[in-house]
Amino acid sequence: INNSFLDTYFSGITCNKSVRSAVHTDVNNIGWAGIYKYKDDNLNLDDLEEGQNLLFPEYNLDINLGDRDLLLFDSTKIKHANPKFKVNGQYYETYDNSNIISLVFFKSRFFKK
Repeated sequence: INNSFLDTYFSGITCNKSVRSAVHTDVNNIGWAGIYKYKDDNLNLDDLEEGQNLLFPEYNLDINLGDRDLLLFDSTKIKHANPKFKVNGQYYETYDNSNIISLVFFKSRFFKK
């Protein structure tokens, strides 16, 4: 068996579908994290006004990750969040009509290789 795919910096992946998060740092991780975003090409997001971005409030940054974009940053030191979804002037914690998938790659401080 070829286990070379296991030789990676990251020890885990979290899959999020159209969720928001409060401002936080990742206290149980070590160092860099990677966020990969995927949007369903067949999805009409015309009514989605806000809620697809990654926020870095300490730096006043609002990054709109496009489909299949990858962002690497030190999630243990940089505070980050996902905003609420704004649809037709209303704010929601989740938005079921969107298939915005984000994969968060991380290295857990509890992982022993």
